[in-house]
Amino acid sequence: MLKNYHLIIFALFIFVVLYAVTTISVSLILIIALLLTLALVAIGVFNIQLSIFSNSISSINTTKKVVFLTFDDGPTAECTNRVLDTLKEYGVKGTFFCVGKQVVENKEILKRINSEGHLIGSHTMNHTWKYSFSSLKDVTYEIESGDKAIEQVIGKKVILFRPPWGVTNPTIGIAIQKLGLTSVGWSIRSLDTTIYDKNEVLNRILTRLKPGRIVLLHDRLNITAELLPKIIEGIKERGYVIEPLNNYLFKE
Repeated sequence: MLKNYHLIIFALFIFVVLYAVTTISVSLILIIALLLTLALVAIGVFNIQLSIFSNSISSINTTKKVVFLTFDDGPTAECTNRVLDTLKEYGVKGTFFCVGKQVVENKEILKRINSEGHLIGSHTMNHTWKYSFSSLKDVTYEIESGDKAIEQVIGKKVILFRPPWGVTNPTIGIAIQKLGLTSVGWSIRSLDTTIYDKNEVLNRILTRLKPGRIVLLHDRLNITAELLPKIIEGIKERGYVIEPLNNYLFKE
């Protein structure tokens, strides 16, 4: 996991290498080193799968034809119960990464998620872009507040965390480590928040199935609630089993 001082070391390394092997000006070398460092930051910030700033689990290392369904941004009165109804009907367990402010407004739904045996992780208190680029104190408070909102309802300590939009940086990485959380990403992004064609969303998921992949969905969306039966059926038709993520994360 890279931290702020690692970025400084990286920039200095690039500068020294370019200075040693090229004849270009020092000012140009500085610009190149800065641009390459910024490129590394951008890649790390917006690609949780690379685990550059936080050691995130984006897939499970297994040869078994198993996949995992995860749901973000709830619970909501409009859609989460429909998602839960479908999961119950098919005997499937999922992982719900819940936003603290949604939990406060929908405590009974969170209790249902918990009572029906689904895994619950936190997704910050407010799910705002501002948090992603705040101070360590503010980032820690935002994550910790979301954790506490969940814990007060279900009486269990939150262990899992998913950064909103999968955005990470050195500050978020430090906060996750400080709070003792396990960061969970994804390896199949359904794009159910931006694609409005159900068949396109379904095809995107089913064509990307591989053993151990974690699917990102959103339980606040009508399209997801409506499409979920076909997602589950399509996964099973391809010989895959949908299992609880905790069976693999918390093995002794």
